[in-house]
Amino acid sequence: MKRHKVFQEFLENVVSDKSGDKEGFVDITDLQDRFRSLKTENNNLLYRKQNLNREMEETRLGEK
Repeated sequence: MKRHKVFQEFLENVVSDKSGDKEGFVDITDLQDRFRSLKTENNNLLYRKQNLNREMEETRLGEK
């Protein structure tokens, strides 16, 4: 548990930091939820990109 205290402190600092254009998170759970949401959206975008690349390749092969 002691080894992870530095991470806990870092997350607490991120949550409490209100400088600049930061969103301002309510608590660590809110920050973690935002991270998960962004990670999920990134995966969705990568999946869409793969599909578009596949469709473009199929279209290009069909034109030959």
